[in-house]
Amino acid sequence: MKKIGFIGLGKMGSGMAKSLIRAGYPLVVYNRTLKKAEPFKELGAEISKTPKELGSIVDVVITMVSDVPALIEVLLGEDGAAQSAKRGTIFIDSSTIYAAASKSIAKELNRRGLEMLDAPVLGGPADAEKGQLTFFVGGKKEIFTKVKDLFDAMGRKTYYLGPNGSGCYMKIVVNMLRAVFLANFSELIMIPLKAGIDFNTILEILEEDSWGPLIKKYKGRMFDPNAKVKFPISLMTKDIEYALRTGFDLKIPLFTVSAAKGLFEIARSMGLEEKDYTHVYYVLRKLAGLG
Repeated sequence: MKKIGFIGLGKMGSGMAKSLIRAGYPLVVYNRTLKKAEPFKELGAEISKTPKELGSIVDVVITMVSDVPALIEVLLGEDGAAQSAKRGTIFIDSSTIYAAASKSIAKELNRRGLEMLDAPVLGGPADAEKGQLTFFVGGKKEIFTKVKDLFDAMGRKTYYLGPNGSGCYMKIVVNMLRAVFLANFSELIMIPLKAGIDFNTILEILEEDSWGPLIKKYKGRMFDPNAKVKFPISLMTKDIEYALRTGFDLKIPLFTVSAAKGLFEIARSMGLEEKDYTHVYYVLRKLAGLG
């Protein structure tokens, strides 16, 4: 059985790693903050002190980190996993990064005799814990086939989309649809609110329209200032930046994404970067004079 290395045990990565342990895979884990890795020892996983140590003893390396610099550090840095990995080791990156960076990293890994799949996910921490994520995969088809069992262990559905970068392209679209919807909905709901129309009546009417399922999905988090954070404004702002870079690379104007970027940056400047991204609603309330 393949020995798996997992780097990045945050809200998403920890659930993914647990799914692999439940499926019976020998697992080696690394996390920058050792405290987050320690519980995995009790679950039967080995703990590595560095990504380089991890890379030397596994057949597959899965990464789930915050951004491009973090990914480059854990893979290609002085103590990166690629520095010690044996030829043929497969790297699977489930981070949300932009395609050009992912393809560049894949190219460098290939140069060293290593393989890479970009495999960002759809779903939240609860889905990761249950092994119910959806994966968008880019890379060589034959490499994907070799590790499809790992995706089956961590998710309910996997889409193979094409060459390196394909998964990143699809994930950025999903995240931008969410960002733009939340920005648009938060902005337009200010009109009836400021006009004095009853809040519950507004929601009841809007839920009758085709947007109803989305409004029902988000309203519990959006209108509760103390809601549990599922995805912070800081990470959505990062993803918006990556989307705009992708648009620039492909020569695609992203007008609504550019507008949403301004709103999320205002939220960050107001100190809300670690609030759930649905809380851009409160930024617009303030700007509209509604407190």
